[in-house]
Amino acid sequence: MKINKVTLAIGTALTLCTASSAFANTTTVDHSQMDHSQMQMAETAEVDHSKMDHSQMAVTAEVDHSKMDHSKMMNHANMQMAPAGIMKSHNHKKGGFMFSYGYMSMGMEGIKNGTDKASTQDVFDDGYMMAPSEMSMQMHMIGAMYGMTDDLTLAVMTGYASKDMTMLMKHGMMIMEHEGESSGITDTEVSIVDGLNRYGLDNLVISYGFSLPTGSIDETYDGSKQGYPMQLGSGTFDFVPSITYQQMFNDSWGYGVQGRATVRIGNNSADYRLGNEYEASTWLTKDLGQRFSISAIVDFAYNDNITGADSDLMASGSPSKDPLAREATVITAGLSGRYNLGSGHNLLLRVDVPIYEDFTGYQLMTDYKLAVNYKKMF
Repeated sequence: MKINKVTLAIGTALTLCTASSAFANTTTVDHSQMDHSQMQMAETAEVDHSKMDHSQMAVTAEVDHSKMDHSKMMNHANMQMAPAGIMKSHNHKKGGFMFSYGYMSMGMEGIKNGTDKASTQDVFDDGYMMAPSEMSMQMHMIGAMYGMTDDLTLAVMTGYASKDMTMLMKHGMMIMEHEGESSGITDTEVSIVDGLNRYGLDNLVISYGFSLPTGSIDETYDGSKQGYPMQLGSGTFDFVPSITYQQMFNDSWGYGVQGRATVRIGNNSADYRLGNEYEASTWLTKDLGQRFSISAIVDFAYNDNITGADSDLMASGSPSKDPLAREATVITAGLSGRYNLGSGHNLLLRVDVPIYEDFTGYQLMTDYKLAVNYKKMF
């Protein structure tokens, strides 16, 4: 079952990339006739085309730009920024810099085992002392990207998370609530984003880097160590590669696909490692003007079970403390909007809901995810 799901995750990303490349070849736009120096200018979202002197462009270029629709050039720039939540999807020219702030809120309620809903009594009947009831998480994310060369961009991202979980405990004939919470710095990612223009692959970007274990794995509440989902980090150095393909077609439509992974390296100080994560996203973007665009997104995610176990956690205490109850396959659908405020300022909003969930063991179902991103390019 694990091999099939990992294969499905990787196959999904590769299939979407292949389909995207094939579809791009059918586009009606003849890029061979375009001035690629101007395309590169349009592809950097920090350029405010509304303030450019297009008459000067017409003088210095071989093509008569006075006859071009410059709104289309701005639209092409809009397509280069992926929807909220899609990271490391573009690189910056040498010396270019981008600062980003993101806020994410997620709510979970209700229990599922496999693809079926389960009750609190089902959890107790399987020998657990406590059953999860609901959980919420808020995260603040800070990121920066810097163009070291025209092809290589350094990307750094870290965050601060706050988590709350309600557990139900059976005391004789009574059911009592048990609260838990944790908050603090999350793990930190450091990556290189590699634009492959030098190989003639203008629409393809890869990234490779590591997640550093800056998040705590020792969170306790009321003197008791909390379960795996309530910890703030992995405790391991993790390899975090990704590949992104984006393409514009027609005058105001674009699409993209990204495959990414988190591969755990070794065990942490508590003698376990979280399961590897494999994800694939695809999106379709429509420009609704020179400054506003909207995107529809479908995400696929597979998380493997935990290897090893934290000796401070008793697996029978609750499903959240059971290392063999963490495997999950989730497909979500989302809608994202982006508004270009001008002068390099961009505001993005996204909301997601699950359309398919398959869990190994008793896990909480996701109700929604909400993300807001602000990006400033210099």
